[in-house]
Amino acid sequence: MVCCLLCFDDAPLEGDPRSNNGNKWQTSMMDAPGKNPGMCCFSFFCCPCAQYSIRERALGGDWSKYKCCMGYYDGCCFKAGKVGDSGSQFCGILEACCCLSCAVSSTRMFVMDSRNIVPDPCDNQIIRFNNCIQLLSCVCHIAAIFVAELRDVAQIIDFIADMVFLTTQACMTAQADLELKHEVQMNKQLNWNYAPAARQWNKNPDAQAPAPPQSNSMGRPGFGQQPVTQAAIPQQQKLFQVICPEGVGAGSHITVKTPEGQQMGVVVPPGVGPNMRFQVSYQ
Repeated sequence: MVCCLLCFDDAPLEGDPRSNNGNKWQTSMMDAPGKNPGMCCFSFFCCPCAQYSIRERALGGDWSKYKCCMGYYDGCCFKAGKVGDSGSQFCGILEACCCLSCAVSSTRMFVMDSRNIVPDPCDNQIIRFNNCIQLLSCVCHIAAIFVAELRDVAQIIDFIADMVFLTTQACMTAQADLELKHEVQMNKQLNWNYAPAARQWNKNPDAQAPAPPQSNSMGRPGFGQQPVTQAAIPQQQKLFQVICPEGVGAGSHITVKTPEGQQMGVVVPPGVGPNMRFQVSYQ
């Protein structure tokens, strides 16, 4: 399988706005099963339950933010949030049960957009390999309609395609699960609550996107901010959250108000875009 993966390009899709995101996944899809075997097995054997659970956690438990496939698969005849699906947990269950591949991909894209995560090159290869196998299965079934001798071959390819898909989605889910667990851990350490940033700017080509990071080797202690540890924060300093205003990006100077009502100037950190939260310390 590894040899097959090497045949596929690891570059992001052309024009993918996520290629400029400033954060990395905690682990790649390739390593996710070894680092998170429990969730990987849970998603492999009970896909709908795992997808419902991971979507709920990605939404921070707030189903009012839900819409079908999080709006990633809108078409000319269907617009998510316009057909009674907005904020519906029941629709979330139907999506996980009836549209598994879309549910898995939507959750992954939502986590990447709301947490400012850049695609992993190895992940791109795995996803392309899976898509190729699914296409091959489809072609074999079409050919078997006209050539009866190919029906057994089509069934074998179909079985392989199913196993590849189940494995791929399990790796995706385990990867997202580790990311959300890390988020909860960092929130406890920094003593503040993280809310997913609005992602409309990422779908709007006229909106200002976050500036690219100085280095792709930056860690993942938080989201849209430089690494911070408790030891690095003086005891006399206090922390509060700021939402980046519309039309403002990384490096911009803005004026904010502390919880005590005092105004102070801050610089928007690298990787932060409009409507994204970042943390400010003050004395």
